Amino acid sequence: MEMCHIPVTGCMVKNPLTGEWELDEERSTWADIPADVIARKLIEGFGLDAILKGVDAD
Repeated sequence: MEMCHIPVTGCMVKNPLTGEWELDEERSTWADIPADVIARKLIEGFGLDAILKGVDAD
C-alpha cells in the first residue's frame, strides 16, 4: 500500500522577500495516509470527470 505524507493542518507564513504565502513545514501537522483513501475522497468530492479533465487517462 502506497502512503502519502501530507500536511493535515498547515501553517502558512508570508515570505518577507517575495510577499507570497508558503507552507511552514516545521509548524504544520503531518500524517501518512494511504493513497487510495486520498483518491477516493477526491473522487467523492469532485467527481471523476473533474479530476480527469484535460488529463490523458491511459
